[in-house]
Amino acid sequence: LDVAYGALLRAAPRPLRSILWQVAFLAWIVVCPLSLPVPVKVTGRIAPAVHVREGETAEELARRVRVSFEALLDESLGERCRHRSYWRGLTQHWDHLTARPKAA
Repeated sequence: LDVAYGALLRAAPRPLRSILWQVAFLAWIVVCPLSLPVPVKVTGRIAPAVHVREGETAEELARRVRVSFEALLDESLGERCRHRSYWRGLTQHWDHLTARPKAA
């Protein structure tokens, strides 16, 4: 949406461009307070360097970097925490609030 609106702004004549920019700015001011903050745990990790090998293509290097990065995530967070679902990430973050106490 942002790219399309930017293209529209660049293509519009100067007076209309000014009006469209003001509309975008007002929309941004109205929508910003409605955003939901997402609490996340941030922990820095430093992995071993991945050096370029002689004769290695960019695709091969990218594959090795991805594998190294995924191994670092698995090692530090565990495979349980690797997901691509925004909703699953939020529910995992708040699980401790809804967990029932274990019977003794």
